[in-house]
Amino acid sequence: MNINNRSEYRIDRALIYITGYILFMGSILSIQSYHLINVPKYWIFVFGFIGCCFYYILSGADSLIQRGSTKRFLITSVFVIILLRLIWILSVPTIPFSDFEGYHNFGILISEQFPTHILSIDYDGRGFGYSFVLGIIYKIFGVNLFAAKLLNVFLSVLTGILIYLISRSLFNEYTARITTVLYSIWPAQIMYNSVLASEHLFIFFTFLGIAILIGAIKVRPDAYTNILLAGIAFGLAYTVRFLSVIVVATGFMALLLFQENSLKNRIQSSLLLISGFAIVWVLITGLGAAVDIPSDPYTGIQNSLLMGTNYEYTGGWNPVDSQIWSNYSPEEAKKIAFQTGLSRITENPRGFTKLIFEKFNRMWGDGSFGTYWSTLSMDTTKSTDFILKNQLLMLAVTQFFYFGILFFSLLGCYKLKNTNLSMGIQFLLIIFLIFVVIHSFLEVQSRYHYPWELIFLILGGYGIACKSVTPCDP
Repeated sequence: MNINNRSEYRIDRALIYITGYILFMGSILSIQSYHLINVPKYWIFVFGFIGCCFYYILSGADSLIQRGSTKRFLITSVFVIILLRLIWILSVPTIPFSDFEGYHNFGILISEQFPTHILSIDYDGRGFGYSFVLGIIYKIFGVNLFAAKLLNVFLSVLTGILIYLISRSLFNEYTARITTVLYSIWPAQIMYNSVLASEHLFIFFTFLGIAILIGAIKVRPDAYTNILLAGIAFGLAYTVRFLSVIVVATGFMALLLFQENSLKNRIQSSLLLISGFAIVWVLITGLGAAVDIPSDPYTGIQNSLLMGTNYEYTGGWNPVDSQIWSNYSPEEAKKIAFQTGLSRITENPRGFTKLIFEKFNRMWGDGSFGTYWSTLSMDTTKSTDFILKNQLLMLAVTQFFYFGILFFSLLGCYKLKNTNLSMGIQFLLIIFLIFVVIHSFLEVQSRYHYPWELIFLILGGYGIACKSVTPCDP
């Protein structure tokens, strides 16, 4: 083994072992969640039995899901994705509230401004990309919550197809089908479809970029047009959530450092990825500068740092820190928020270290976001008694499924430990690890891990496969 190969081997081992350790700790914390501790103990045995049966059914190379053509499998998967999510949104009358109400109202405003007053739209508004798409939906169909929820279902279908394509590129058809089934029946994602959350669009654009980038590298390392398109997709994700900057930066680093091409090709491809992102960023920033509307302070990293360093509220949103935006101008508030966040870290490093571990549990140990947010605010004019009476069971189902995904992801890491990781797998693992570090400082909520749970699904699909599959290039 030459020096370069030994270096790559050590990097691969480090990525696998660190990811595996984090997944192990997440699975331990998830099974200790109050959603499972407080349920009748026989439920745990029932869930465990169902999980074992499910593993047995999915892992077989000749199982039902492995039969038939790819076209037939995908059509069936799309049907299941739509059916389960439609049943939920028709059964659970979630109404917009909190941030989700803000997206809803912003969408209504955009529908009134588009296209006549397009230069009056607040392009710096929080979650602009999602609200803009909502605005187009409202423009076409009127202000209709059901139409907005159907948009979520449509995005779920597209994301399911992307997960299949990514998993097939990284592993094979066998693993891709298992991963797609896991996605199709993912309880938290099914339930979250009744919520007008920006994550739906953010995940689609982010994983569209990931799929294009991985596909381009695998088929043809110098497929520069596709790499540029991947950058544009990441840029569109940025219009929804600013943290997509981390994804495109990771992609830039992966293209520059992990490709086996010549230095010239690596530089060209990495710069093209950034260029695609920059095209969207410059366009949105230019439109925002042309509109005389103060920027939304909640869109900056300062607010997230302020919330994420509050010891009393375990690094989550809180009414105390949010008062700063009412007492000062946006620019002053951002400055004070950033300084306050830094001072909390530097003045009490021991307390902040303790906070990191508490935030980890809240961020990566809780998979109940779908049940929680979809049932927190419902239309009381419709029948909700059954939902409220069985809320504890629904929380337990989502949490146990999350534990299962973490467990199978850990098994996937174990199978990968003796293989040379492809660039695509390295890319996904680095994204996950960076977000673990980032959210050690920034605000945390259970739903913030939602986009990266798709990485767990991909690893989990590989973990369930009855035999190790040599990962494909890239």
